[in-house]
Amino acid sequence: NRISGEAMKMFIDMLSAQGDKVGIVSYTDKIQREKALLEIQSGADKEDLKQFIDQLDRGAYTDISVGVDEAVKVLKQGMDKSHEPMIVVLADGNNELDPKSGKTEQQADQQLSAAVQEAKQAGIPIYTIGLNADGKLNKAALADLASQTGAKSFSTSSADDLPQILSEIFASHQKLKIVPVQSITTNGSYQEVTISVPNANVLEANISMMSGSPVDVKLTDPAGTAQTIPSANVLSSKSKTYSLIKLLKPKQGDWKLQVKGVPKDKIDINLVFNYDLDLTMDPLPSKSVKPGDTIEIKSYLVSSGQKLQDQALYGSMSAKLLVKDLDTGKTEEVKL
Repeated sequence: NRISGEAMKMFIDMLSAQGDKVGIVSYTDKIQREKALLEIQSGADKEDLKQFIDQLDRGAYTDISVGVDEAVKVLKQGMDKSHEPMIVVLADGNNELDPKSGKTEQQADQQLSAAVQEAKQAGIPIYTIGLNADGKLNKAALADLASQTGAKSFSTSSADDLPQILSEIFASHQKLKIVPVQSITTNGSYQEVTISVPNANVLEANISMMSGSPVDVKLTDPAGTAQTIPSANVLSSKSKTYSLIKLLKPKQGDWKLQVKGVPKDKIDINLVFNYDLDLTMDPLPSKSVKPGDTIEIKSYLVSSGQKLQDQALYGSMSAKLLVKDLDTGKTEEVKL
């Protein structure tokens, strides 16, 4: 049912409006098509990527080692230090090799192992989404692939689970907060849902609505002003199984979302916040210390180059200091 395509498109829609880089590798037992890393600079770039996904076809054979190997190559070719690399693999975890190719399962395993080692050395986590469309999901293989690179593995047999899965992948990898809003059963009229933006440091708010039928939406900001969808600060995208609204630098407070769908249709609504935050530590006061000295450690969050003053946001976070003894190599954790 092309769940993988819907997942990839939703992943792209959830990315930042500008600045992220995305590449796509489509494989069977060989590389079918691929797109090198493209830096997203506009909505048109996202549409280009999604159209590419719509053109992808499934083949008769599968060799996951081919896909992962190529994905690692694509990422390493386009990596830079200002970005955090990641790979998301969508598969059922099973290989089905073409007997005419002469490639054995052992050779496929060796190729996959080498690609995973290369990813580990480059600091690339490989997240996996197991697609259980025909009941043949190899969950263990995909979980092992993810755990080897310090990433997470998920599985689903329904597109309905994708917003939560993608949200968790984003939360694991970026500075994000996931808020499940609610599920509603539509009655054919507009039904109101409250979307709470907790503070002024939210860079983007992604509101995803999963539905197999078209959904109409209206949006009102905390001041009670109706918002035009789409507009400069309210982006909108739709696909076969979801609608997504992205609020750019939204005002703090309660937004009102009105949703209208086909009667008795179930719509799952999720909210993902993307914060513009960096963690900074002041330089140590002195480089030379002796046993018994007290060293003051000062660390804080920065948003748009300014120290974050939002005490409520700090109150919901925890932090720890890692202190490494360079002689013994031992690391201690100190709660802050």
